[in-house]
Amino acid sequence: MSHYGALLTITKKKGTLNEQDDALLKKVLGILDMDEFVDVAGEPFSLEFKPVADTDNQYQIKLSEYPQTTEADFKAAKDNDWELAKEIKDMLTSTLSDQFGFKVVFEAW
Repeated sequence: MSHYGALLTITKKKGTLNEQDDALLKKVLGILDMDEFVDVAGEPFSLEFKPVADTDNQYQIKLSEYPQTTEADFKAAKDNDWELAKEIKDMLTSTLSDQFGFKVVFEAW
């Protein structure tokens, strides 16, 4: 069964990811008020980040995840999650844009 949801990709602009990057991102993500960021089911967005396979400079966060259902469910989830995901991206960009790039998508996987 396929899934879909909001994804945030974090790319380090220079060099490879290290423990200091992990600590910095955890600290900044921990500052976010997660009560503001809930998926269409009312669950808080996940802010757990993982390295992207086959890269040494990217993390990915599955902010929200849903099992594939109907097109209407997909649209409702996207309508809810897209703007919130962009808010998180914008907050991270305003703080860390000198070191990292951020990209948000809402897609199936």
